[in-house]
Amino acid sequence: MPIAFEDMTLSVTVSIGVTSLCPEDIEATLHRADRALYLAKKGGRNRVELLLQEQEPQAVCEKLNHATSTSMCRPSTAAAASI
Repeated sequence: MPIAFEDMTLSVTVSIGVTSLCPEDIEATLHRADRALYLAKKGGRNRVELLLQEQEPQAVCEKLNHATSTSMCRPSTAAAASI
């Protein structure tokens, strides 16, 4: 998206990675958001990639869900963005 600034035109693109939040394992949540961001960057400019914990079979949060047979993850989101 071109932006006029003084006597220049700046070109800006945005890549965003989004994931579900698992408060019990913030490290895994941030890893998924970072991985989603990498996928968005790899896929091209001006993209949003969604990577849910269900798509990461090795996620610790998913292991916790299987162990307790209840969902411990909240339906919130975490995001990483690159401009």
